[in-house]
Amino acid sequence: MSKTEYAWVIQRDDGKFYSTKFTNTMFLENIALATIYPKNWKWKCEFCIKQLNLQNCHPVKVKIQIVGEDDE
Repeated sequence: MSKTEYAWVIQRDDGKFYSTKFTNTMFLENIALATIYPKNWKWKCEFCIKQLNLQNCHPVKVKIQIVGEDDE
């Protein structure tokens, strides 16, 4: 029982991911803590990059695979 979903994140050139989960905007190495936008929201990533003046950043499409207990 596995399912695949796609989403967008903002990634910096050094490989770190944009996150708003904390009080200040941060860039983290852990993609699990990245701010994830739904699969058709590439425009939102581009908007955030422009509005927040994020330097050296670009939207990246990520694949999220959901696995059930049977797949372990």
